[in-house]
Amino acid sequence: MSEPKKVGRRTFLNYAIAVVATGVIVGAATYFAVPKGEVTVTAPGTTVTTTKTVTTTVTGTPTTSPISGKISWWVGSWSEECAKGLANEFMKSYPNIEVEVVGLAWEGMYDKMLSALPTAASPDVLDVAVAWNIPFAQLDLLMPLDQYISSSPVIDLSDFYEPALATAKVGGKLYGIPFRTEVGGLVMNKTIAKKSGLDPEKAPTNWDEFYEYCKKATIPGSVYGTSMGFGEKLHAVWIYSAYLWGNGGDILTPDYKTAIFNSDAGVEALDFLVKLYKEGLMPKDAVTISGDDARDQYFVPEKALMMMGAVYFLPTIKQNNPSLYSNLLIAPYVKQPRGFAQYVQIGGWNRVISKRSKNPEAAWKLIEFLSTPEKQAWYTHTFPARKSGLKYKNYYGTDFSDPYVQAFAKCNETGRLPPPIPQWGAINEILAAEIVNALTGAKSSKKALDDAANKVNELLK
Repeated sequence: MSEPKKVGRRTFLNYAIAVVATGVIVGAATYFAVPKGEVTVTAPGTTVTTTKTVTTTVTGTPTTSPISGKISWWVGSWSEECAKGLANEFMKSYPNIEVEVVGLAWEGMYDKMLSALPTAASPDVLDVAVAWNIPFAQLDLLMPLDQYISSSPVIDLSDFYEPALATAKVGGKLYGIPFRTEVGGLVMNKTIAKKSGLDPEKAPTNWDEFYEYCKKATIPGSVYGTSMGFGEKLHAVWIYSAYLWGNGGDILTPDYKTAIFNSDAGVEALDFLVKLYKEGLMPKDAVTISGDDARDQYFVPEKALMMMGAVYFLPTIKQNNPSLYSNLLIAPYVKQPRGFAQYVQIGGWNRVISKRSKNPEAAWKLIEFLSTPEKQAWYTHTFPARKSGLKYKNYYGTDFSDPYVQAFAKCNETGRLPPPIPQWGAINEILAAEIVNALTGAKSSKKALDDAANKVNELLK
């Protein structure tokens, strides 16, 4: 990855237009970018036009720090209340620093940040989805943090999940501190497994085993081997990319200039999904339903043996089917049996400092304060980006000692970021449509992926 390049106004505007023209916010391409299933969350698709600002000043015991002034911290609206509490705590330790917490709804969040960062009115600290961090850095909008990290008594990079750190690295430098991470895995119903003559304590590890599990569990029209939702574009590519990467393939070339998902590895991966669909091992409406539909309509009612899921599934399962919740098996997702590494799209959030911050020293003090394992664990909606954070309490009630949560935590080492480029939203749209074309038989896997690659290559010119 090259060093960030300074960009002129025309380049900046072209970048912004390329993102907006896709109709998909770049960060949304990371499937777990936004909390799901939580009543306090403003979810994607909800139109909210207001931005709420909360300013709180707390007088506390003075510290010896000479740093002072006012800084702004932009957060997701779903984290605003927790952020306010942490800001209050910070200001007790640093009474000479005033923190303004600004809560942004998901709808329009990326565009607001992209518009504000290059201006004199830029916020100081921002919580950004992992898919945004590298593009923002490449636009020369963020400060590299290495100078602060090297002298920090708080930041221990060896304690962070490496895939999470990779989402903030450009040219060997870190432009963000990960604070939340999440990677999906395989969720299996042990009761159905046992009834199907399968070992309920052993999850399939590769495609061959996955196929055999599906075959044994499927009762036509009643129970399916797996439940998937390709009708939701983000979910469709999330699933396909896991099979693509698990087969040794990739989405684009390392320079992000050419599509290669139509390679033999990519075609074989899509062929496998088509096989599952055509043989009735997943529901017929898999091509039209969302990922959450696949969970709620098939897995939770115990009409599917397995599905690709994430830690945010757990509260929904526990609430709607306690019996199922007590009979789950969580494991890393399957891969080809030929020895390739397994990856699943990583989601999460990082904390960054704007290059236009008028008080970067104070901004860093806030980030450093928020980056302890305890504070990360308290603030996250899924997992803290620091491994040692799993022993602390969570504001939203997640029990990190829960065996299921611990099992999902192990999947965090398999995370991989999709291409961190502004065209990713459009690429996701193109690829998802052709995946469905292959599943329905409208095109062969090869034809569908070739057509998608041609469109993507035009986009990348």
